[in-house]
Amino acid sequence: MEHRVIVYPSCKFLSNNDNIRRINICKECVSEHSSIFVCYDIEKSSLSDDFKMLLLKHTNLVLISCNFRYKTMFQEKQKYKNLLMDNIFSNDLRSFIGNMLSPTSDSDISTLNSDTELDTISTHLVLGFFIYNPDALDSNEPLMCINSDVKKMRIMYPQIRIILILQGIRDMAIHFGKCDSKIPINSGEIDDLICRLLISYQVDTVETRDFNESFEYLFKTCNTILNAPSYHEFNMFRSSHVLSKNISSTKCGDDDLDIYERIWINQLMQIPGLGESGATIIAQQYKTPLELINAATSNHLSKELENMQIPSSKGHRKLGPVLANRLIHMFCSVGSENDVVVRQSRKSVNSEG
Repeated sequence: MEHRVIVYPSCKFLSNNDNIRRINICKECVSEHSSIFVCYDIEKSSLSDDFKMLLLKHTNLVLISCNFRYKTMFQEKQKYKNLLMDNIFSNDLRSFIGNMLSPTSDSDISTLNSDTELDTISTHLVLGFFIYNPDALDSNEPLMCINSDVKKMRIMYPQIRIILILQGIRDMAIHFGKCDSKIPINSGEIDDLICRLLISYQVDTVETRDFNESFEYLFKTCNTILNAPSYHEFNMFRSSHVLSKNISSTKCGDDDLDIYERIWINQLMQIPGLGESGATIIAQQYKTPLELINAATSNHLSKELENMQIPSSKGHRKLGPVLANRLIHMFCSVGSENDVVVRQSRKSVNSEG
């Protein structure tokens, strides 16, 4: 089934033909896909009554939906938070994390099966854009209305990603006092609003100069949604495919690497200069980060790491002092009992035992 994204502008943006023409021009200039559609009749759309009322009430709002499952980071964050609270105190931590990282079933990531099911697209609302220009601000409390609208939207629909677009607001603040602007606002207040929305409500802010630039950004966002990997494409990055076949083949025995060893190897590979083969050999010698940290008590750790034989295109080579020192600095530079990493790691192991 072809993935589609639908844009629902509020009535304000559809109030005159000039706006509709400019929206279409922005769409044609920016859209990389023919699968991006604009709904020009909200009443006849498949949106739920709640979202239709939103578009009627908030004249500066634009909603975006798609006909495939596109989970936002807020949904994922809440899901893991709920799982954590339900399971962390009753189940084994390692098996709990393993279940979280394992691939979900196809039914969990189901998509619509045919174009005739496009009417159910309202169940996949993913983005809400608040677009404010100087004309939309209250002359007495210019930024209070923005904060209030965003707060209500976040509380009512926590699963939807919200982005605020300030259209020409910064220019108005810069020129306040130098022209006939009747709205008292300065750049410091704008910065304060941006920080407050990001910290309190996880709302990103984009600043644009005019109508065209705002909708160009909006359609670029639609491109990004359509270009996002589908469930089956994303599946290649899950646990069973984290490492290449070369890494898996270096493990002794026929069993595949378990998820924890894969994570440990990938963590080691973040050290500059340490490739796949080197990370795999170290992971075989030190099964967990805690084992490597405990080895720091030995005065021979540096030499042991230096002399490790790493497979290479020309046979074998030593790990060498540079990489050995990087490993020691990363995991073992503070080897005392007061070190937070050491204490937490040992506490976790003792609790499991």
